[in-house]
Amino acid sequence: MVKRVFGLNFLDSFIFGITTVAVPLLMLERNIELGQVGLALSLSPLAKGIVRLLCASLADSKGERPFFVLNGVANFLLAPIYFFSSSPVGFAIGKAVDGARESFIWAVNRTSIMAHKPEKEHYILGGMISGRAIYFALGSLSLWLLFPAGGFEGIFALVAALGIIMTLLSLRVRNSVRVHKPPSFGFRFFGREKRFYQTVGVLAIGGTFYTFIIYFLCPIFFRILGFSLGEIGLFYAIYFLIFGAVLNAVSHFKVPPKATALAGSLFFLAGLGGLSFAGQQLLPYFFFTMAIGDGFLGLLWEQIIYLQAKGSKNLSTEIAIIHLPLNVFLFVLSGVSGFVIQLFGFAPLLLLGAASLVAFSFFGLRLVEGN
Repeated sequence: MVKRVFGLNFLDSFIFGITTVAVPLLMLERNIELGQVGLALSLSPLAKGIVRLLCASLADSKGERPFFVLNGVANFLLAPIYFFSSSPVGFAIGKAVDGARESFIWAVNRTSIMAHKPEKEHYILGGMISGRAIYFALGSLSLWLLFPAGGFEGIFALVAALGIIMTLLSLRVRNSVRVHKPPSFGFRFFGREKRFYQTVGVLAIGGTFYTFIIYFLCPIFFRILGFSLGEIGLFYAIYFLIFGAVLNAVSHFKVPPKATALAGSLFFLAGLGGLSFAGQQLLPYFFFTMAIGDGFLGLLWEQIIYLQAKGSKNLSTEIAIIHLPLNVFLFVLSGVSGFVIQLFGFAPLLLLGAASLVAFSFFGLRLVEGN
């Protein structure tokens, strides 16, 4: 069961590695203004936050299989939506489907592992995330390898084919029903214990700028500075190979939280500071420096989630709800980002991202050590 869950995660991440780089650059190629690009991209976290919360509550009573199937179908639908879009509205619809795609798999992937391997705690989750990183890298690398021959048409044909394969494979996932009926849609966000709100706050601090910079900002940043789609795909492949290797090593050797927090924040601070001020030739190397920090902080992130969710009867719902504020903040940040870049450039957003990740390391470590 866990192997099937890992396999579906890896295929999903392979497609995500393609679309993360290709879609913003396709929007620029089709002459969509930067402000409109940001608005379109903002639909993804909004859809993810809403759909994930609804799916998670149902997953606890219906099992994981339907949501893995929906993830495969959504991955297939991304291909024609993105390829035939020529306006901000079309791409916004695509990003909404993309957010739903993420919701379907993230509503159940951690839950599936925790249900079948509870004794492995957060380390097996770190292994799943590191594997996703490697396949994300392979997806990005496919842009570098395939785009010169097939262009966007070939790339999105590959996405469609993989979506069909994922849908068929998902039918073999075994359900793990944990409750007989879904919880009410109040979701108990208010009136919770102090630790719940600390977890929500730490994830929002660490995830908002990080997600925005890695998955939304950097492809546009590199393209505007003159790098080709193939080069950017190669940069992302190297980034996520480094991230996956570091996270796998940190998980395997069970590096203590204090070391992961300190190393992660220092590497991110150096990398984002370099992206803000370095010359063009050095930018890829600072980007790769960020990947090392990402690998260290990845385990801290999974540990924070695990510690909050492990005692909950409704695992999927609990994991979804602690991510909800993060997605709301990401929606706002993505929506205004294009206009901020047009007025002030990229540096303010990059530096704010560095500050947020240092804060995440500090507060996340206090949260883990206080458990």
